[in-house]
Amino acid sequence: MDQSVFLCILDGWGHREFDENNALTYAPYWRQLLEEYPHTFLNASEEFVGLPHGQMGNSEVGHMTIGLGRCIEQNLERINYCIQNDKINEIAALQNFIKKIKNTNNRCHIIGLFSDGGVHSHQDHFLFFSNYLLQNNIDVFLHPILDGRDTSQKAALQSIHLLDELCQQSSQCSYGTIGGRYFAMDRDKRWERTKKAYDSFLNILPQKKNFESFTSVILDAYQNNITDEFIEPSTIQHYQGIQENDSFLFINFRSDRMTQLLTMLTDKNFNECAIKPVTSCNIATMTNYSDEISSHVTVLFNKISTCNSLGSILSKNNISQFRIAETEKYAHVTYFFNGGIEKPFEGEERLLIPSPKVATYDLMPEMSAEQITNAIIDKIKSNNCKFILSNYANPDMVGHTGIKDSVITSVLKIDECLKRLVTNAIENNWVMIITADHGNVENLTEDNGQPHTAHTTNPVPFMVINYRHPIDFHALPKSLADIAPSVLQMMNISKPHEMSGTSVFQIK
Repeated sequence: MDQSVFLCILDGWGHREFDENNALTYAPYWRQLLEEYPHTFLNASEEFVGLPHGQMGNSEVGHMTIGLGRCIEQNLERINYCIQNDKINEIAALQNFIKKIKNTNNRCHIIGLFSDGGVHSHQDHFLFFSNYLLQNNIDVFLHPILDGRDTSQKAALQSIHLLDELCQQSSQCSYGTIGGRYFAMDRDKRWERTKKAYDSFLNILPQKKNFESFTSVILDAYQNNITDEFIEPSTIQHYQGIQENDSFLFINFRSDRMTQLLTMLTDKNFNECAIKPVTSCNIATMTNYSDEISSHVTVLFNKISTCNSLGSILSKNNISQFRIAETEKYAHVTYFFNGGIEKPFEGEERLLIPSPKVATYDLMPEMSAEQITNAIIDKIKSNNCKFILSNYANPDMVGHTGIKDSVITSVLKIDECLKRLVTNAIENNWVMIITADHGNVENLTEDNGQPHTAHTTNPVPFMVINYRHPIDFHALPKSLADIAPSVLQMMNISKPHEMSGTSVFQIK
């Protein structure tokens, strides 16, 4: 093996021209690195990572593509294909789920993110499965979760009328609840947020106003300067709550932001906070949310085989690994990077740095970058591992808030950390690769002047620092799938045939 390799993923660090609307313009050390070190740019969205044309990349897809060294068909595309090609009736798990509904009380709650963001779910799936259950003469209760994070901050009004119309047109379709993803989709163990959404499903959440439609809730929130993401969970008039033996269909195809809610529903020993247990033995999820949760639910779209990931190949070659991230992105450098495998590989050490406990990350835009940097430098100096994988969450997490000054502060913090990391990598003879999983902070505002909060379809950097061999980047289109083969080439390890990606460079 040539040198130890440090793969540093800057979450949401995309590339485009430098201007006042690009937060990276304000990062002097990053701009210096671009002048001094060999780099290229990788496609991180659309078909290059298994997503539909025009679909921005995201952290789950990005880390999985990087870790697997191949482009796999993502869940958004898999579900779209089944819907568009009339394959839904062929899904045995769905047909069994429907039979169970009919054999109990014929009631099903549909829960999930209702937006066209395409990162965690898609509103087309929500609408399709609502209509599909109605066509099967099932009583349906709708519980849309609002976005405002992977979409513009007030995007909900553009499409929520579709659910209002469904409830008004079908006697079997009823209003349930509505609320922002800040509550129902927390993933940082802020159980008090998840509990608000959970209690709204049960109709035991205190509520000051009566609402007659989903639209009325959103308009009321806008009048109080509350955007989609932060709308308090609310019940719609006449909703009676979850009844005994009700069924549930969770629309989100991405797992990480549904896990807490599903844990509340399925874990009989749940003790993170006081909740009223729900009696139901019939829950379906679009995909595998976790091995534990999937043991209690029906999974409609099972995992795709993801053998021979970068982590597994390094393990088979007895190369010790160190994975580090803060809470918000810990699953990405472990579970997602390993292709949906929860258990660490032999020789894989993990370190979780807690994310700061603040209401929104614009209040602490540095997040835990300093602690992550300190731990990485200690590991580099220790000389007891050969591969380091890190994720810096704050560019993306703060980018989602749309608060320009805070986004720039988060970028400046990364810029400061990069200087320390590069210095220590060089001093200790490590190769350092700087890359990203998708874009975000390089676009601060929308064309209409509103804050930009979503990911982008821009390419991401791939920079090589301190590699002992001079390199040439090839001219072919490159993507995140090419990172793992590039790492293996640096380590003089043959890539497995499953990796369809190719190294982005050749040694001069």
